[in-house]
Amino acid sequence: MTVKGPMPATPNSQTSVTCPFQVTSATSSFVNLGQGNFTPLKLIVASDSSRAYVLTTNLGSVFVFDLGVNTVSALPMTGNPVPLDAGLTSDGTILYVGANDGSVHVVSAVSGGDLQQITFTNNNSSNKSSLCSNIPQTCNPDLIAVQP
Repeated sequence: MTVKGPMPATPNSQTSVTCPFQVTSATSSFVNLGQGNFTPLKLIVASDSSRAYVLTTNLGSVFVFDLGVNTVSALPMTGNPVPLDAGLTSDGTILYVGANDGSVHVVSAVSGGDLQQITFTNNNSSNKSSLCSNIPQTCNPDLIAVQP
């Protein structure tokens, strides 16, 4: 689908058209991601529209769909945890993935490696400022936001 706004007004050329924007549909084709059955959780599209990242509720990787050449690859995470949420940096190079192992995985969208795992431990005597204080069960990071 394509949305096209009106031409912007200039001092020499005014416009009275503000809404509705012109909407046209584009043709698309089915793409098999080749991963078998899965339940999608989240779709993140890179700011340059080059890639789409797919999180699923039952597979331990983030799938990458290259929109330019229609290829699929996977970004595996250390320990094969299931992703819960993710955020992509504005330059599209790093994906922060909260997973069911209680960690936020810092995954390179360029090299594909799981660069770092940030863990959040439950409240204990050595970690009084834990984000997971006073929580009796494992604290899973299921809300990820990336600030530009």
